[in-house]
Amino acid sequence: METVSDDVLVEILVRVADAVALFRCAATCKRWRGLAADWPKGARRPSSLIGFFQGQPEPFIMHPPPVLSPFIPAPLSPLGPRRRFLVVSIPEAGSSMDRAVPLASRSGLVLVRLGSQEWTGMNSMVHLAVCNPLAGTSQLLPPLEPSRPFSDKSCCGAILSGEDYCSDEQKRFTVGSSTFFKVLIINIIEWTGHSIYLRTFSSTEPSWSAPRKCKNPVVGKQQTHFSAVVCRGKARWLFRNRLDICTLDVNVGTGDVSTTKILLPMYLRVCELYDEPRLGATTDRRLSLNFLHRACLRIEIWTSEGDEDSIDGTANWLPDHVIELQKPHKTQIDNARCMCVGEKSGTLIIKDSRGNMYVADLETGTMEEVTARLCDPVSTAIPFEIDWPGFFVSPLAAGSIKCTKSGEAVLGLARSFGE
Repeated sequence: METVSDDVLVEILVRVADAVALFRCAATCKRWRGLAADWPKGARRPSSLIGFFQGQPEPFIMHPPPVLSPFIPAPLSPLGPRRRFLVVSIPEAGSSMDRAVPLASRSGLVLVRLGSQEWTGMNSMVHLAVCNPLAGTSQLLPPLEPSRPFSDKSCCGAILSGEDYCSDEQKRFTVGSSTFFKVLIINIIEWTGHSIYLRTFSSTEPSWSAPRKCKNPVVGKQQTHFSAVVCRGKARWLFRNRLDICTLDVNVGTGDVSTTKILLPMYLRVCELYDEPRLGATTDRRLSLNFLHRACLRIEIWTSEGDEDSIDGTANWLPDHVIELQKPHKTQIDNARCMCVGEKSGTLIIKDSRGNMYVADLETGTMEEVTARLCDPVSTAIPFEIDWPGFFVSPLAAGSIKCTKSGEAVLGLARSFGE
């Protein structure tokens, strides 16, 4: 194989079927591992959707969180098709880890809220932890005293990792090797006119920041998408009311908070044929909005025009392309709605009126059903993605792949997800 050029090998690697096959290629030799890590521009997305966490139906603070949140592997996941549970071990947290509810996930990290059998109700301190299933490690965060009774339904979380603070060239060597992270929590207080408070915690700081009141992007009755998208140096949450669609933007570097009104045609904002828009990102790091047509299984993707930031707090968006989804053979899908977007893997998790679940690929339009892997009806879903090229150059992968035989390195990830 030494006679084959690197260019030819790269063309082969970008066409492998799934993460398991890519892992086995990377385990072949040091040369192949380096090529797998040096992902070419213009190739398909280097990140994979490993699966998604199934949220609880009614996540109010007055009820204790359930015992473990199910993890549903995606099609072709290296974990296989069997439903699993996130295994988190924090000695100082004690039995509270028996009730760990995922709030957000990004770059292989998972933010979870911890509960216990001794639930004290509305004024409980909030205990959070950041877990790294790849490394099998977890870190308990300082207790967070809520500015109001804490509720998952009024709380949005986001995780920033070391790669979010690096240039494109540096990111390749940062993924999987940096232990730095930053947690952003925004709490929405409905009875005071939907006031929003921001709290942050960094792995380099000893405590949480003081609550910071933010301007609400929209007024009146509103809907909030709890999953943040990190793009072009900002963490962004989508807010909307009957007529307006806006984002709340937190600058990754400075912590400055701003709002941006998204200008779109009226039919996209009020037409009931479309599901709620979902914020995402394209392969070239442009912010995108995904509109799912409920009946036609068609996705309209709009992207920001140039730099989405503007002096007057507005942003023009343009239609990018339309994807016709290909439903599984002999499958009837009615009243489809999007549960979440895999920001880096280019996937959508879709649910129909019967409670069936599907994973859709935004590049190919293919849909695969995962309903059989569920244990209860799904009301919320949190995607878990891994950037494989970055992982291959990390110290964690170096040790795993060195002793790999026929893809055994994948089992290291599986150990973090129990039966």
